[in-house]
Amino acid sequence: RRHGMGFLGLGSTLTLLGLHLSRAGLEVARALDAPAATARLAAEAFDWLVVDGQLGPDDGFLLAEQAKALHPSLRVAMISGYYEPADAGGAVEKLFPKPVDTVALLAHLRSERPS
Repeated sequence: RRHGMGFLGLGSTLTLLGLHLSRAGLEVARALDAPAATARLAAEAFDWLVVDGQLGPDDGFLLAEQAKALHPSLRVAMISGYYEPADAGGAVEKLFPKPVDTVALLAHLRSERPS
């Protein structure tokens, strides 16, 4: 198992967020779109998936469900400028609104799994 996080980066905001998390000591892997992320998740095990709620033609909630089906212990956080934190649920453990509070996101990624 890779001790890091799967990070689906689309656009400059998420690329910069990945760079920030990497500089904070997390192993960050990126995928350009939902099919690439699904392929990567099928080939590797990750502790985390951080996904955008809107993935162009794809849906971040659907990707989160597919990722959890591949790896039931995977933890999923979502970043969105459209959805609210109350929209989290199902495969999405926590939703962070944009602009992302990187300190709060990093603290959550380093946290223990909720019981």
